[in-house]
Amino acid sequence: DAANIHHSEFFDDVAPGDERNGVRCEDLTALTHADKSLDLLISEDVLEHVPDTQLAISEMARVIRPGGVHVFTVPFSFARRSNELFDVVDGQWVLREPIEYHGDLVRGRVATYHHFGWDLLDWMDEAGFDTTVKVASTRQQREIGAYDCTTFVARRL
Repeated sequence: DAANIHHSEFFDDVAPGDERNGVRCEDLTALTHADKSLDLLISEDVLEHVPDTQLAISEMARVIRPGGVHVFTVPFSFARRSNELFDVVDGQWVLREPIEYHGDLVRGRVATYHHFGWDLLDWMDEAGFDTTVKVASTRQQREIGAYDCTTFVARRL
């Protein structure tokens, strides 16, 4: 039912749950959705821009119903564990220089806090997800241009 599909973005100057130009603002570390209220959550190249990834994962686990799914993409290294690109100084997240930015059609450049590796799956498991990794096949790469595309499907237990 399309009436139950919601799109959101994160806007620094909009309160979570409020809207800007018809687009709802959500903060993955403080979602405004009720507990176990979502069947599906999709995020595309978002988690690497969230300083507290584990808090975001626990929030997603809170709002996704058992059996529901989080489908997401992140830059992922199959060869290593996650690498944090910040330090915590006096309780504040401080990005290490040079700051890595990714392009965002809505907000322009967005700072990157993580390069993810295999421990991301451990964090998903600890939060109550069963996560599988989907890598685009050579045929898919040719047909749809999904080069270097790693998709994760995390089912809420």
